[in-house]
Amino acid sequence: AYLITGGLGGLGRLFAGHILETVPDARVIVTGRAAAQPVDGDLAQWASTSRVMYRQLPLDRREDVEALVASLHDEGMALRGILHCAGQIADSYVVNKTDEAFAGVLAPKLLGTLHLDEATKDLDLDFFMLFSSIMAESGNAGQADYACANGFMDRYAAYRNGLAAKGLRRGHSVAIDWPLWRDGGMRIDSSALALLRETRGMAPMPVAVGLDCFRSGIWRGMDQLLILHGDTDRLI
Repeated sequence: AYLITGGLGGLGRLFAGHILETVPDARVIVTGRAAAQPVDGDLAQWASTSRVMYRQLPLDRREDVEALVASLHDEGMALRGILHCAGQIADSYVVNKTDEAFAGVLAPKLLGTLHLDEATKDLDLDFFMLFSSIMAESGNAGQADYACANGFMDRYAAYRNGLAAKGLRRGHSVAIDWPLWRDGGMRIDSSALALLRETRGMAPMPVAVGLDCFRSGIWRGMDQLLILHGDTDRLI
């Protein structure tokens, strides 16, 4: 079984579908903040066979994360991988952000990472994958909190690999700093996209490219992997 946070978002759906298509006996648990969320659309065919299930999971509550992991064990599911895709944005210049708004952006990625790791520290995971963003490295106007949250993920992957080297965790940890996806992931308006293309040479990454990066396993052995897509002569 594989746990995908933010599993009904764009990237969550893409990776859930990919796992289900390529691992015949896999089951996927997708989580979100809503109390009841039907698994529909492209995942419905697997939901009908009980290979996909939805669970509400407030990532900022450690006891709820621990309870979910325990319930999966009680149901006989061997959790082998975590894909932490959850995140949110609340774009505004930092001088205009309230403490609550800043903390709200940090919570899914920062607290979610901590609570997921602590709840699964005794499990025999294959991987613990954190979906970060290139904004952790490049920054972006109005996204100081988002950059901070992703930067935490990048450092935590290295920290957890250090724990694994001491026998305190199992499974390789990696933070992947994704660029913009053509389908799925965070969305930006057309003017911002045009500016990124003009100033940095960046273009939205096709789904096939992103899934190939995951499938190829180039992330194994790395603490952090930053992926760029666009004009290779101008990417910065």
